[in-house]
Amino acid sequence: MKGNILIINDNSDILRLLEEILKADGYEVRAARSGEIARNSIAERLPGLILMDIILPDMDGYEVCRSLKEDSSTASIPVLFISDLEETANKLKAFEAGGHDYISKPFAKEEILARVRTHQRLYSAHRELLEANRELSKEIDAHRSAEEASLEGSFRLLQILQMISIPTFVIDMNHSITHWNNAMERLTSLSALEMIGTRDHWRVFCHSESPTLADLIVENGG
Repeated sequence: MKGNILIINDNSDILRLLEEILKADGYEVRAARSGEIARNSIAERLPGLILMDIILPDMDGYEVCRSLKEDSSTASIPVLFISDLEETANKLKAFEAGGHDYISKPFAKEEILARVRTHQRLYSAHRELLEANRELSKEIDAHRSAEEASLEGSFRLLQILQMISIPTFVIDMNHSITHWNNAMERLTSLSALEMIGTRDHWRVFCHSESPTLADLIVENGG
């Protein structure tokens, strides 16, 4: 089975036609003839897609759609309206209620299948993305403690470098200064604010810019 589809429509001929089209293409199909019956059916088992008429015996399709979009468990289910109401205002109301598509009657078999397949693919991709995000969140949570411990260790190291009396500075692989301790400031009269983020460590050793031993080691992969 490609997926289960709920048709909400009180017209027996339309129900039968849609069921034939969708079942022949490999879908499992359920039918509901009113908004209340549809709600109960959805509560029992979530459909993968809903085909719904606007005019129903107990409530209109807009109301049913809005209630689905207000519930987090059903909000992402694609709702495709099928109606013979051609006015632009009706179509706008369908989309404002949360509908994903609008199919006008009379419809062709190929149009129904094309739109159903498209929204099924989008819904499947959406669910896969949500699942991937959940798995990523789990991994982040699992590694958070280790990361926090690592950050705490790095912070402690910088505190030590700041407190020692030996003039010390640290550069990254791009030769940019990442740390410049107090002893370095006293030795050179160059402040950390002035030096961090720059590549001016050469000023400690000479009066013109030239490679230092540290630069040469980094550049040669040391």
